[in-house]
Amino acid sequence: MTLHNIKEEEIVKQIVSCLDANQALTVKIHEVIERFSEKRVTLEEKMIRSYFHEMAAVLFVINATVHRQMSQIYTSAGKQNARKEPSAIRQDAGRIKEIEEGLTALAAALEDLRGLQEKISVQLADLLKVLAYNLNFMEQYFEYGFYTRINNDDNCLEALKLLENRLAAER
Repeated sequence: MTLHNIKEEEIVKQIVSCLDANQALTVKIHEVIERFSEKRVTLEEKMIRSYFHEMAAVLFVINATVHRQMSQIYTSAGKQNARKEPSAIRQDAGRIKEIEEGLTALAAALEDLRGLQEKISVQLADLLKVLAYNLNFMEQYFEYGFYTRINNDDNCLEALKLLENRLAAER
């Protein structure tokens, strides 16, 4: 039986913490959607709601893709070396190296996600703050500018979709 090595554990923790952050963002998105149900419906609200529904879906797809890729890294590692290397020790070393390389590449692919997560977190905090403050202010003054900012200036959703496509292509 082979134990995980420390480098592998650190990389897995880094990847899983990124996935946890995605889950936390979807919980905040759900909170936003729930709060929107407490106010009068406006065109901007519909667009904001749609934007965040789509974002939640993309975040879930990214998590599923990463889990699938991690599974593939573990199940495929060492299969090529099993026939070439007669020694079990060399086979284990080769398998460990393959796992580390696969996980490192996956962690590197998620680097862009961390910056996006911070931006999205700020967006959601701003929105939740206004939703808690005054719904009339939200409708009258905030929604239009907020939607313009998230859709045109930040556009984290488009960046997430690009990341999702990049991850899917790396399978």
